[in-house]
Amino acid sequence: MKPTSSNHIYLAGLAVALALLSGVVWLGWRHAGHEQEKSALVVRAHEVQAGLNRLLALVGDIETGARGFVITGDEAFKVPFENGLKEVADQQRRLKELIRDTEQQANLSALEPLIAERIAVSRRNVELRRDSGFEAAREQVAAGKGKAVMDAIRAKLTEMDAREQALLEERSAAAQREAGHTRMVTLVGAGLSFALLIAVFALVLRENRLRQQTQDELDRFFALSLDMLGIAGTDGYFRRVNAAFTQTLGWSAAEFLARPFLDFVHPDDQAATVREVEKLAAGEKVLRFENRYQHKDGSWRVLSWKAVPQAGGEIFATGRDITERKKAEAALLKSEEKLAVTLQSIGDAVLATDAQRRVTRLNPVAEKLTGWTQAEAQGRTVDEVFNIINEETRRPAVIPIDDVLATGEIHGLANHTVLIARDGTERPIADSAAPIRDPRCDGRIRRAADVARQRGPEPRRAELHHGERRRGGPPREDHRRQRRLGAVRKREQFRLPDAGRERGGELSGSLLPRRARSRR
Repeated sequence: MKPTSSNHIYLAGLAVALALLSGVVWLGWRHAGHEQEKSALVVRAHEVQAGLNRLLALVGDIETGARGFVITGDEAFKVPFENGLKEVADQQRRLKELIRDTEQQANLSALEPLIAERIAVSRRNVELRRDSGFEAAREQVAAGKGKAVMDAIRAKLTEMDAREQALLEERSAAAQREAGHTRMVTLVGAGLSFALLIAVFALVLRENRLRQQTQDELDRFFALSLDMLGIAGTDGYFRRVNAAFTQTLGWSAAEFLARPFLDFVHPDDQAATVREVEKLAAGEKVLRFENRYQHKDGSWRVLSWKAVPQAGGEIFATGRDITERKKAEAALLKSEEKLAVTLQSIGDAVLATDAQRRVTRLNPVAEKLTGWTQAEAQGRTVDEVFNIINEETRRPAVIPIDDVLATGEIHGLANHTVLIARDGTERPIADSAAPIRDPRCDGRIRRAADVARQRGPEPRRAELHHGERRRGGPPREDHRRQRRLGAVRKREQFRLPDAGRERGGELSGSLLPRRARSRR
């Protein structure tokens, strides 16, 4: 599994866990709030019941105190009477604050005038006893008005207490249900939380196993890679190197980590190396950079680097030893230079092609004969650059390149072959084609010699005929012709030096000697 995918799954699992836990907490808080509300109503019902009982007791104290004073005339009985009068109003006010049920509020409103009337009756009895004597007060009590009011008060209070008891039972049941819901939510929440903890723990273990597996694979790749793999910091020190560093440069890993990496860089390459490190510190990639590192034996090795910056100032770099390749390139360049000098020194025209019949090289003589420069002819087909016809029939002549490829042998042109240059100039030529024998490439090389100067008087007349047709001028003197013929014969025999075999490219082998043809 990819690390990015694992991170997404881990984050998704964590988000689900947090959402479930949040839901459980919210439900628990909600049910706990409802339970508190129900419990508060239960407590309030108990307080209302207690308040009703207290109100009944106070009214009873007022009645008892007044009756005792009427019967005995003792002022001591007036104490509960007076205390009752003071407290009854406060108790009624507290009951108004406690009662929320509309029916109970209506009952309390109906009770207040009864209590007021009972207090008024008791006051008259006490005043009559004090002012008019026992008989007057007794007659008032015997009339029974006070008893009737007191019975009405007791009946109303009993009704209110029964109603409050019903409310209490209802609220107690609701509180118990809320308590049950709270316990259920708590239990379910605890179970879900436990399951989520197990799931998250399993994900963490799985992620750790994947990370460890990835780390192990990275360590194996790091250790077994043939290329130099290293982790460096922009502070100029390696933080980790693989075994290829030691195999390439001879220094131990501890030695690489203990010293700034510039200590290993050739002094002439240090400034360029610092510039590349500055690019990496700025977040740029380095796709190709070469510098020289010192081997432990004192020699210098040319290394090619690729590096990418990472977060935290780290640099991941890969290096490859290209010392031998650099030497081979230098040798090849030297061989190319030698070959170029050799080809330029040959007196005849030399043209090389690849296996697809495309021109790869022309020497200066070939450029002069064909009218094509090396840059212009490069990559063109040989038929386009090396345009030859039969001198007598004026039909295109066969270029024996395909025969050379098929047989691997040297082939020459037929007699009476004429080369038509790019500007239309015609020159009789002698030609040979030889294969390039190199396992790394496939091609052939052509050698062409201008044989107009080599031919005797009869061929010369044909040449002059064509030359006059091109130039419109008279033939040259015979002694000049003889002098040119002697110069050509001196170049009849030649061999391309073995420098061609030194190249790793298109040309290898030699031109075999071939006499210039003359028409019979």
